[in-house]
Parts: sequence; C-alpha cells; structure tokens
Amino acid sequence: MFYKFDLIINYTESMPIGLYQLYQDNNFQKNDLVILYSDITHGFLLKKIAATAGDLVNTNREGVHINGISIKNTKVFEFGSHQERLNFTPMNRILEKNEIFVVGEHPKSFDSRYFGVIDINKSRVKKIKPILTFKGSSNG
Repeated sequence: MFYKFDLIINYTESMPIGLYQLYQDNNFQKNDLVILYSDITHGFLLKKIAATAGDLVNTNREGVHINGISIKNTKVFEFGSHQERLNFTPMNRILEKNEIFVVGEHPKSFDSRYFGVIDINKSRVKKIKPILTFKGSSNG
C-alpha cells in the first residue's frame, strides 16, 4: 500500500485494489473503511469495520461471528500468505466504547482475527473512502 498526501493506493488483495482518500470523521461505524498502522507489520493496513461498541464478537478457528452472525471469509489460518506463522487467540466478548474489530475481504487477510480489537483512542486509525477501485484476482 502506498500512502501520501491523504491518498492511499492499495495494491494488496486484502481489500479492493485502487485509490482511496482519507477523510476527517471520527465517528466510526460498521462497514466503514479504515487505514491503520500495525506495529506487527510495521506498515499501514486497509480494513473494513465489522464490529463497534456494544457488538458481541466471537472468534474461533472456524471464523468470526458478530452478534451471532458468521462473517464470510474469516476462517482462521495457521500461516499467512507469505508462510509466516499467524497468532490467534479465541475471543468472546462485547466491544467497549472506542473499540472496533476490523476484517479484510480476502480469506487470508491479516486483520483483527490475528491482532485483536483496536482501541481507536490509542491507535493510528483513520477513515477512508474509495475513489476508484477494481476487484482483484482474489477469491474473496
């Protein structure tokens, strides 16, 4: 992903490939797209918000369930797309104020399944909107 001057070019298949723009809105809602900095990958990630405060999030090896509804393409993998070992800790709890849970569209997306809930007050997370996107060759 390339990020400069409030524009983001996403070239990974975790989310649709294309051009995105930052916008100033700190009211995070389900299905909003966000860019966040990952201390694990030492880079920016583009993801979709799947759950916010008050939502019950349950994760297990079979996938992610938000308020009892299964989220597609969220089965947990032991290894990532670059054969790196992925850490996974099952979760079953209601999100608190200022917490979000994010997912990517690709089945092997590196997202909250592996790095957990995001506290929007303690993380570098911003909302984005698509300007021009293309569906990649992924199966997600």
